[in-house]
Amino acid sequence: MIAEKEQYSIAALREDRNMTQEALAIKLGVNPKTVSEWENKKVSIKPLHVYAIAYVLKVDADKIRV
Repeated sequence: MIAEKEQYSIAALREDRNMTQEALAIKLGVNPKTVSEWENKKVSIKPLHVYAIAYVLKVDADKIRV
């Protein structure tokens, strides 16, 4: 049996670290609106940004639900 990997939304990971969308956006060098759009699934996240988000939030990239 293959165990499913736990994945978390960007919002959940960000909020767990007491970080605002604006603070995450600044660390990533993107507009806060972009973070909002990612969290609300309005736009796709580029793989480069997934890895950057993982680095900033200190999680493995495969833990981020995209």
